[in-house]
Amino acid sequence: MIKVNDLPILIYDDFYSEQEYNSMWQELLFLKSKMQIQDKDNPLLKKNTGLLLDEIYPNRNISDILTCTRKIFHTDFIKKCKQQHYFFEYLGSSTRDKIKVNHYDNGDQYKKHNDLGTITCVTFFHSKPKEFEGGNLIFDNTIIECVANRIVLFPSILMHEVDKIKGTGRYSVTHFIT
Repeated sequence: MIKVNDLPILIYDDFYSEQEYNSMWQELLFLKSKMQIQDKDNPLLKKNTGLLLDEIYPNRNISDILTCTRKIFHTDFIKKCKQQHYFFEYLGSSTRDKIKVNHYDNGDQYKKHNDLGTITCVTFFHSKPKEFEGGNLIFDNTIIECVANRIVLFPSILMHEVDKIKGTGRYSVTHFIT
């Protein structure tokens, strides 16, 4: 566990099985053409494309991303998170969640912001070997490297950013939990 401004950040590598990761990766590649510039009203804040999955899938069970990411609500995982910091008790009492997929290409970034919700969970995806530099998640002076199949959980109120991409192919699945 890392703390920034006394708030906990949890990092887990290789969170998904190889089969889960690959199925979500294939879905991300399929969805890339459907992703759009997200914040047209505030282009100075972010430059990337994305898509809220609950807006395109009428049933969560038809999406590998929407079904695999439910893994963060498994009792054993919640217990593991709560052992790290009591804040993650909220995972067990969540009543709603949304999932957004994002794609970053050369020059894309997401400047300092916080999220709406209680907990944010970001999962990094990219081809191997990585075809870009940057794309790291930054909390103040703490840099969390963009590593495929790494999840990062943190309080949504915590200010964070994604540094500028040089190259192509950074994807993320962001889970907003309330």
